[in-house]
Amino acid sequence: MGRNVLVLGLAILVLFGGVSSAAPTAPAKIVSGVFSNAASAFMKRLWSLRATSKTAISGRPLMKYESGFNVETVFDGSKLGIEPYSVEVLPSGELLILDSANSNLYKISSALSLYSRPKLVAGSPEGYSGMGGPERQD
Repeated sequence: MGRNVLVLGLAILVLFGGVSSAAPTAPAKIVSGVFSNAASAFMKRLWSLRATSKTAISGRPLMKYESGFNVETVFDGSKLGIEPYSVEVLPSGELLILDSANSNLYKISSALSLYSRPKLVAGSPEGYSGMGGPERQD
């Protein structure tokens, strides 16, 4: 009886343990897989990072900018009744400003000074009036 159990155990070991359906993995494949997983995790982490924003402290409306950039000039349109949503530099050097408060478009010459005034290009001094209001384009 003991001999039969031993033979049966060896037969099972040979059938299931000795013969494997998968070939052993080469060390190069293991290293490549680990490196690939590490690189993938690093890239996911890099793309998921968000830039920290800092807020300028002022008595006027707040301005946010991303870290890593220097601000040399800040356009404060609140003195002129403009809340800039977007500022674009034209090929002529003039500034084109989209006002978020009144939905107007302004142009300012590139020679900025204390006395520079914006010129209304599109919109009206009263601001956005909704459907049916007069359209104006200078």
